[in-house]
Amino acid sequence: MTPATYDFTVVRGSAGEGQGLKFRLKAKQQDGTLINLPYDDVRLSIYNRSAFLLRVSLQDGTIIETDEYNAELEWQPTAAESRMIPIGAKAKYELEVRYVDNEIVYMM
Repeated sequence: MTPATYDFTVVRGSAGEGQGLKFRLKAKQQDGTLINLPYDDVRLSIYNRSAFLLRVSLQDGTIIETDEYNAELEWQPTAAESRMIPIGAKAKYELEVRYVDNEIVYMM
């Protein structure tokens, strides 16, 4: 499996709801219907090139579940967290889902 790639913008210095990243953990079945992916923890890691900047997770409460029925989660950054993102450079984001003994990177 190749992780999905998606371009988005997190504005440096912005904080709170709608300022980070919202995502739904879904998979398409063969008949085309969407099902929720199971998860115990979800981790979002942010890098500037190869230098590690920040990691947030569902387990530590820095990612929140906004809609359990639709497997919707959101990272609502603090101002300090979003200020860690470098000016003028594209940061790399890695979304990792952990379930039982599995660790899968779904998005980069």
